[in-house]
Amino acid sequence: MDIEKYKKQFDLVFKSKIEPQIKELEEKRQQINKILYVYGLIFLACIVILYVLYRINYLDFTSGFLFCIFLFITYFVIYKKQRAYRLELKNKLLMNILSVFGRFKYVKEPIVTLADLQRFGLFADAQRKIDDDIIVGKYKDLDVAINEMNIFKYEKKNGESSKSRVFSGLLLKIKMNKDFSGTTVIRQKPMSYEQLLRNIKIVNQKNNGIIPSKLMSILTSPVVKFAFSQKEIMGQKVSFDTKGISFTDKKSGSKTIKLTQDGISMKSIYSRMDKNLEEVMLEDSDFNECFDVYSDDQVEARYLITPTFIERFKNLSTVVFVLKTYCIFDKGNIYLLLGDPITSFLDGSSNFFEFDLKPGQTLYDKEIYDKIFRDLIMIFEFIYYFKLDQKIGL
Repeated sequence: MDIEKYKKQFDLVFKSKIEPQIKELEEKRQQINKILYVYGLIFLACIVILYVLYRINYLDFTSGFLFCIFLFITYFVIYKKQRAYRLELKNKLLMNILSVFGRFKYVKEPIVTLADLQRFGLFADAQRKIDDDIIVGKYKDLDVAINEMNIFKYEKKNGESSKSRVFSGLLLKIKMNKDFSGTTVIRQKPMSYEQLLRNIKIVNQKNNGIIPSKLMSILTSPVVKFAFSQKEIMGQKVSFDTKGISFTDKKSGSKTIKLTQDGISMKSIYSRMDKNLEEVMLEDSDFNECFDVYSDDQVEARYLITPTFIERFKNLSTVVFVLKTYCIFDKGNIYLLLGDPITSFLDGSSNFFEFDLKPGQTLYDKEIYDKIFRDLIMIFEFIYYFKLDQKIGL
C-alpha cells in the first residue's frame, strides 16, 4: 500500500475541503461549550438553593422535585444539541477524510447483529451490542462496511449485577472475490507474553518510540513475564501504579488481572464456540498455536485458509496492532473483528473516528485529523495486506 500517496491526497483534501469549514465549526463548538459551562454552574447553584429552601421548610418536596425535572429536561436538550454537533463534525469532516480512499456514507442499520455473531460461534454469553459509527461504501470496487462496536455481558455475583466488556473495536465486512457458501471462523488464542512483547516492540519501532522507555522496562520485567506464564491473557488495557500492575476492561473498569505483592488474580475473557462449528486442524503448527479454526465445512475451510493467507494472518497483529482478532468467512463475505488496538490506549483515545479534543486543543489542530487518518490507514492497509482488492483474493 502506497501510504505516502494517500498521505499526499489527505493533505490536499485537508487544505481544500476541511480547512475552509473549521472556523464555523470551531465557533459553534466554543458556543456549545460555553452553554454547557454556564448551565453546569446554574445547575449546581439551583441544587444548593433548593436544598437550603427545603431544609428551612420554605419549599415543599413536590415543587422542588418538579423544578429538578425541569433542570434535567433542559440539560437533555443541550445534550441533544451537542450530539447533533458531533454528528455534523463527522458528516462534514470525517466523510471528507474518507473520500481519500473511496465513496462512503453513514448508515443507521448495523452490519451484523449480536445474534449473527453468536450464530458464527462468537460471544455466546453476551447480551448487548452497542454500535457507534457505521460506515459503508466502495474502495477500489470492493463493497466495504465499517462498524465500530462494543459487546457486553451481564453477570450476577453475590446478588449484584455486573457488566463486563467482551469486545471493543472495529468490525469490517468485505465482499470477497471467492465463492463459498459455508461458515469458517478463526479466533485468536490468548496472546502469550512473547507474542505481546514482540508486537509492542514492533509498534514502538514503527511509531518512532511512542512507548515510554519506563513502560518498556516494566513490560520486560520478571513479574509481568511470570503473570503471563501463569495464565495467558489478551485484549485488556495495561496500567501501572505503586500498588501493582492491572490489566483493565477499558469500558466497564473491571479488573481482568491484578498483580500485587500479595499475588495474582485473574478471570477468563473467552466464550465457548458454537456446537455447529467443528474444529479444523491445519498443517501449520505455528498457526495452530496462535489460532483456533472452526467450520461447518472442512474442505471449504482449507480452500479459504491457504498457506499464503496463513502467513499473512499470523503477522496481522503487527500490521494493524490489535490484541484481539476474529475472522469470519460467511457466504461470500469476510468479516474481520479488530479488538483493542494497541495504539488506541497508547495515545489515550478509546474510540475510532472521534474528534476528541484535549484541554486547550481546538479544531485548528491538524493532529486531530492526522489521528483519524492513521486509524483509516490501519483499516485499508488490512485490505491491501490480504490483497482483497485483487481478483486472486487471498
